[in-house]
Amino acid sequence: MATAKLKLVNMLGSNSYIMQLVMMAFIRKFNLHKKMILDRPLIVRCDLAVDPVELPLILRIMSGELWPFQFPKGVQGMVQIKGMDKLDSDSAVDTRRMKIWEEARARPARPAPGWGPHNATGLIDFHMEGTDQVVIMPINIHDAAIRCARLEIFGSMENATGEEFVDIPTTPYYCLCAINVHIRDDINNQTRLRSHMSKDELCKYWKKSDLHRHHLEMLPMTFTEIAWSNRPPYVHSLSRPWHIIPNLKRRSKAKEDTLEDRNRRQKIADGQYGQLESQSLQY
Repeated sequence: MATAKLKLVNMLGSNSYIMQLVMMAFIRKFNLHKKMILDRPLIVRCDLAVDPVELPLILRIMSGELWPFQFPKGVQGMVQIKGMDKLDSDSAVDTRRMKIWEEARARPARPAPGWGPHNATGLIDFHMEGTDQVVIMPINIHDAAIRCARLEIFGSMENATGEEFVDIPTTPYYCLCAINVHIRDDINNQTRLRSHMSKDELCKYWKKSDLHRHHLEMLPMTFTEIAWSNRPPYVHSLSRPWHIIPNLKRRSKAKEDTLEDRNRRQKIADGQYGQLESQSLQY
């Protein structure tokens, strides 16, 4: 079981589209879009878990409406990111991690324009729920990702009626949410990030105490994807109840857009804000 979960971690790390969004979250975590940090390794902990593809099942088990033993054959699951936390380099970077960082800094994982000695190199400790092993991955910050991370607006969300929309700020939270939505909506499992969940694994929802502190708030159950652009990875339109959108400025489509609003949305649609290295989904 642990081997299968570690394979999922490696599949996530090899997906260029997902790692572009991880890179943007990493940049925002350390404010690298404002000032590059080159004198020390930057490291984050990224927690992963496997949730059922049928997300309502989680709440039904937590409420006692259903029990794990009612699913003797288990259910289909999918990888979900539960959080990304900055770690202190002095205490978290040991000899092994320092070697990985130095090698990645000297030689990018794969040749790509826009990366060089003027860019930061970081480390990600991937922790998969249910295993004590850690997968350490280096990440080289590219110029295109910096340009994208400098944008204050990540995309837009619409309410169900389409009468109002909100701008999605470029924050680590929304970058990670976009990854979870992408994995959830990959019904053909092109990302290879779906896995079997046994009835024993479903018990974590019944116990509740075993869940990551951000487990439920990172679930994408309230998203409805309308359109994606892979040039660069912006979410153009999502349906999501207003009450779970914190501290966002609401706007009405009934009001006349300013010229600046129209130009901004057109530039996003045309991909004029910079283009990440991998423009198409490659799995």
